[in-house]
Amino acid sequence: MTTYAPRTLLRLYNPDKTAHVTGVVLKDGRIYETTGRKTYDSFDQWNTERDQGGNMTIDTSKAEGVIISDDWKGFTKSKGYTPHTDWIYCSMLEYTPHLLEREDVRNAFNNYQNVYADLVRKGEIYTGSYYIRKGESALTEPNKYRIPCGYTRTSHIRSDQIVKELMDVYTPLYELIKPDLSSPLFERSEKERKKQKEKRTKYLIGVYQRRLAKYKKLITETEKAIESLKDRM
Repeated sequence: MTTYAPRTLLRLYNPDKTAHVTGVVLKDGRIYETTGRKTYDSFDQWNTERDQGGNMTIDTSKAEGVIISDDWKGFTKSKGYTPHTDWIYCSMLEYTPHLLEREDVRNAFNNYQNVYADLVRKGEIYTGSYYIRKGESALTEPNKYRIPCGYTRTSHIRSDQIVKELMDVYTPLYELIKPDLSSPLFERSEKERKKQKEKRTKYLIGVYQRRLAKYKKLITETEKAIESLKDRM
């Protein structure tokens, strides 16, 4: 089965390139066709059903990550219910897939996820989109004063108990995956930081260019006003 990285843009052209259909690769490997506004189960299905008889172009400028299938091979998939463990699994899948073959990693992962999910169900911790916003670039180190997946929603005494309960199951997983996973996550963080810096720089350049154009226009108008006044003398 042919696969491409998520967010890859694929265009199928007719023989003389006068028409084409565009597909976007989704996170699970399915193809969403923007032309017909329809989702296909796979690239092969889309390519067969929508064959235009010409060539295909591949745009990877916005592509990122890897295909995440429904089969997590024994790792507990929460579908967003416990985003920290979902994020850890996806990070391992992308950067250290060999860890997913280890039974000790799988057991530690599921043990942490079970305790984590139970506390979420009880309403004792809040995780929300925490790891979507803050955890994309780092593997959180164990800390006896706070949980690695958001924050507690209980009294101080119970909060301390929750932190210990989570640390008891998170720390073994962290120690197993840190040696292999921390380095590629750091590299991704540096790339993202550079990207954000470039984006900010381009924004500021645009601001200053517009400001400069505004002042140039004001200078020109002022100079004309001065000349007009001189003509009246």
